[in-house]
Amino acid sequence: MGASATSELWVEAVPRRLGLETLAARLTGRGTLAPYLFVVLGATLDAGSSVYLFLRTGEPAPLMQNPFWLVLPAILLFAVWSVRKFREWYRAIVEHVDLEARTGPEYGLHSFESLLTGRIRLGLYALALALYAGALIVRGSVPFILETLGPLVGTIKFAIVAPAVYILVGVEFAALFLAIHVRLPRLIRRADLAMDFADPTDFGGMYRFGALIKYSYYSFAVILLLFLFWTYAPVVFRSVVGVRYPPPGVETTGQFAAMWLVGTGLLVHSVYALHLHMADAKEEKLREVTDRIRDLGDDDRTIPDTQPSPEAAQRVRLEYDNLRRVKRIREYPADMLMLSQLAFSVVLPIAVERLFSAIV
Repeated sequence: MGASATSELWVEAVPRRLGLETLAARLTGRGTLAPYLFVVLGATLDAGSSVYLFLRTGEPAPLMQNPFWLVLPAILLFAVWSVRKFREWYRAIVEHVDLEARTGPEYGLHSFESLLTGRIRLGLYALALALYAGALIVRGSVPFILETLGPLVGTIKFAIVAPAVYILVGVEFAALFLAIHVRLPRLIRRADLAMDFADPTDFGGMYRFGALIKYSYYSFAVILLLFLFWTYAPVVFRSVVGVRYPPPGVETTGQFAAMWLVGTGLLVHSVYALHLHMADAKEEKLREVTDRIRDLGDDDRTIPDTQPSPEAAQRVRLEYDNLRRVKRIREYPADMLMLSQLAFSVVLPIAVERLFSAIV
C-alpha cells in the first residue's frame, strides 16, 4: 500500500479504492458507510459462494446449517465501528489537551495518523497472513478445500475474503488496540507530557487518556464475548441449528485464552505506564514547590522548622496551598468507578466462557 493508505484507516482506504464510497452514497446517501458496506459485501461473497456450491453439488451452506455464522460479520462490523470511534476519541483528546502545542510534532502525539503508523499495521498484517497460510499448510487444509469446495469457491473463501476482508479488519483493530495500550503511553513518557495541576478533576489532565484506554478495552471485551457466542452458540442452541456440532476443542479455547491474556496484559501495561508518568510528574512538582518554600525561609529547612520573614509569609501560605493542590492530584488516569468497570470487563469474558464450557 502507498503512503496515503498507510496514514489512514485501511477500513476506509480500501473501500474507497474499490469505489465503495460512491456505491454507499448511491445506496444510502452516506459515503461514510463504505467501510460497513465493505464488510457486508465480503460476508455476502463468502456466503454466496457457499450457496453456489449448494446449488451445484447439494452441499449445505454454513448459513443454512448454522444461522449463528452471522455473528462473524457482526464482529467485523463492530470492529470497524470501534476503530473509527477510537480515532474520533483520540482527535478529541488532541484538541482538548492541545497536544501539538504541548509536545511538538516530533513526538508523534499530535495526530491520530502519527499514533497509528503504517509500520505497525503492515507488520501485524504480514504476521497474520503468515500464521494463516502456515495453519492451512500444516493442517493439510489446502487439498481438502480444493477437493470439497472446488478451486473457485475455495479461492473466493480462503484466498480472497479471508485475507482481504476478515484478516484485514481484524489486523486494523489489533493494531489500533496495540497503539493505544503500548505506543501511546510510551510516546507520553518520551515526550514528558506536562501534567495539568490546575485540572479541577484532580487527574492532571490525564483522564481522557484513561477513558480512551477504558473504551478500547470495552470494545475488545465485546469482541471476545461475540467470539464466544459465535463458537459456542451452535453447540448450546442445538435445537435452533438442527445439526449436532461438537463442543469447541482445545484449539478454540486456546485462541480465546491467548486473546484474553494478551488484551488484559496490554491493559495492565497501559494503565501502569501512565501511572508511572503521573507519579513521576507529581513527585517532581512536589519537589519544585517544596524547594520554593525552602527558599522563602531563613535557612535550608522548611516550615515548621524555620520561620519566614514577615514579607515572605504571604508567599509561603500561597505555596502551601500549591503544595496541597499538587498532593490531591491522582496518580492513576482512572477513579475507582472506572477501575471497577475495567475489572468487570476483564472478568466477564472468562466467566461467560466458563459458563458455556459447563453447559456443553
